[in-house]
Amino acid sequence: SAFLEVVIPPDIISEETSGDLMVPEGSSAKLTCKARGYPKPEITWRREDRGGIITRDANGGTKTR
Repeated sequence: SAFLEVVIPPDIISEETSGDLMVPEGSSAKLTCKARGYPKPEITWRREDRGGIITRDANGGTKTR
């Protein structure tokens, strides 16, 4: 078992976060989400249909999640 103490709950910084976005299949989109808390929040993106999301890193590499 494990124990996690949330000292400061996550706070999403809305002025630095993307709103709802719909793009055609195969198109590109840039999403931004900023949050603060302690421990540092981990942000995960998911499609409503649970399909894969292809991400690009700073070096141009891709990964499907």
